[in-house]
Amino acid sequence: MCLSDGTKFLQFGLCFLYGGGVNMQVISCTTDTSSASVVATSSNMPWSVTSSLWYRIQNNGTSRIYSWASDGAEFIPFYTEGHATFLTETVGGASIFTENSQGMGLTLDSFNP
Repeated sequence: MCLSDGTKFLQFGLCFLYGGGVNMQVISCTTDTSSASVVATSSNMPWSVTSSLWYRIQNNGTSRIYSWASDGAEFIPFYTEGHATFLTETVGGASIFTENSQGMGLTLDSFNP
């Protein structure tokens, strides 16, 4: 998932590591071509390529809460920050971030802004 104010971006999702392993991360970047900074990261996630994941980013006016679920119902909080940390979002959506021109794909099953 991605949040933006039109000039900066926050992305929340999985990071596939070279040599194996999958981490969940929140990353920030100031332009769509700048290097990303890791805001929060997990250790290896219990996830397989055949699994579906749901992501949720909530802004309650005080905090921005990043959560995920494997069933679409029981969301697990991953990271919380101040609601205006780094940017004040004006748009949100699905995104893919790649490094070194690596191929990537995304299937979006549903989106509820």
